[in-house]
Amino acid sequence: MPPTSPRSAQVKAALAAQLASIVEGVTNANGYTYWYTPSRVIRVKGVAADCVDESLDSIYCMSPDTTSQARNSTWGTHDAELNIDLDLFRKYRPEAGTENPFEIQGELREDLEDRMAADVEARLMEDPTYAAYAGLEVWDIQVVSKDQTPEATSIEGWARVILRVVVRYRYRAPSP
Repeated sequence: MPPTSPRSAQVKAALAAQLASIVEGVTNANGYTYWYTPSRVIRVKGVAADCVDESLDSIYCMSPDTTSQARNSTWGTHDAELNIDLDLFRKYRPEAGTENPFEIQGELREDLEDRMAADVEARLMEDPTYAAYAGLEVWDIQVVSKDQTPEATSIEGWARVILRVVVRYRYRAPSP
């Protein structure tokens, strides 16, 4: 099944809604307190770095991977897997006006990146029944990688972390 199917679109919409529901200072059902509220959650095709908007404090960009796949299963159902890259951005202005490690005071860029990643992971793991994905039997959501390397995430004035999320779900095949 191509990633533009209605079912994968349902998964992407539900994931975007979950991320948009993160609220700074609110403690979730598992006792985790969120650090940041995303100013905007958007779905993009292409380069997420083009989504940076100076008028916003934080931006979460979702871009689907074209390697998403579906496999036939038994009993009239299909198993599917959707890979999504989440590019998380947060404005970063070091108090010292420099990122020189000998002059930095206060938060480091990686502190913001770690907090954004932790917020997303906490939100995705908050509901083990995956109720937000109504109509689909989602049985697994995992953050399978986190990229904070300067080569991949360096954008002047922004903290950025890239997460790869894999959503595995099942749906009923249409009746003949």
